[in-house]
Amino acid sequence: MHYIIHCIDRASAAAIRRERTSDHKEYLARTDLPVRILVSGPLVQDGSETPVGSFFLVEATDRDAVNRFRDGDPFKQAGIWEQEQVDAFLKRQDVR
Repeated sequence: MHYIIHCIDRASAAAIRRERTSDHKEYLARTDLPVRILVSGPLVQDGSETPVGSFFLVEATDRDAVNRFRDGDPFKQAGIWEQEQVDAFLKRQDVR
């Protein structure tokens, strides 16, 4: 099953995000994650590269695996995300 993870940063999280970005990238590169990351990247302000959140499209056996993945992310552990939403996703089209 595919899941979309949509996270919005706290307004005051920019400095913490910069400090934890290396840890976050190392975490995402691990081979023992409970999900398979298909697409991921920062959400940014329109017209800039300033991060305002995070987006993931993952493949997982169930929502529990997605939650374990989120709970292990250094961004979540640092309290960067103010809002987190997880939705099951049925892929209908992929033009890659």
